[in-house]
Amino acid sequence: MMFSLIEEERGNWPVPAMCKQLGVSVSGFYRWRSRRGCPDRRRRSNEAELKAAVKRLHRKDKHLGRPRLVELLRQAGYQVGSKRVRRIMQELGIQGLGGRKRKRGVNVPQTHTPAAPNLLERNFSIDEPNRVWTGDITELCVRQAKLRMAIVIDLHSRMLVGSNIDPRMTTELVTGALKCAVRARKPAKGLIFHSDQGVQYKSRRYRNMLRVLGFRQSMSRRGNCWDNAPTESFFATLKKELVYARSWTSRSELERAIKRYIKYYNQHRIHTALGLRSPRAYEQDHTP
Repeated sequence: MMFSLIEEERGNWPVPAMCKQLGVSVSGFYRWRSRRGCPDRRRRSNEAELKAAVKRLHRKDKHLGRPRLVELLRQAGYQVGSKRVRRIMQELGIQGLGGRKRKRGVNVPQTHTPAAPNLLERNFSIDEPNRVWTGDITELCVRQAKLRMAIVIDLHSRMLVGSNIDPRMTTELVTGALKCAVRARKPAKGLIFHSDQGVQYKSRRYRNMLRVLGFRQSMSRRGNCWDNAPTESFFATLKKELVYARSWTSRSELERAIKRYIKYYNQHRIHTALGLRSPRAYEQDHTP
């Protein structure tokens, strides 16, 4: 093969001259040399180092799929593409763990109190922090016991800014999460708070609290989870990556784990909706 001949004579004649004489391109020769003909030690070392990095990241978070692995490797300084990471994952026999089938929650009786208008209208791209918050409630199980968790998310960066866990599905569950968020963020009046039409969010106490804070209440259309998709997405991620990943022996054990996970989620977990950045990094990038 002509490239082999060029390689043999590379020390005696200039590569461009030999390529011109044989009618092949210089770039083609070096591409052949790096990929097939003569992979040098640096490339072999880089491959081994890259595999070690992939295994290290996957051990740390077994839910990492290929897109997030590619981004984390690039952030660590590796020049790597999606196809190469896919090949390495196949060679190592690893893949991102998926979630388990979602269970239908228990229906909560509805109240006749009128719902607030849908001010959000699925506009999930917000330019500034503390302009639109979303909230929701989910059910968590610890052995035979059931816990409820309410959260508040800043839609600008998907930052979880408030949470509350309690065995009872009460108004105090959602007011506690909102108080936590207000203490942490101290938002100005005019903020839009969006939720579903749950009785806790439609209660007189909760609406009075929003009114005192100067917030505008917004609600999804009845039975339409897509109107509050980012908040639903957080709960799906929490359950997939933490709650369903193991068995929990006590409420306190699960609450401590959730507290650690929220810190990881806000500061380190990258999101496709944020251009593969964490909520903290996204806020820092968009703060004047």
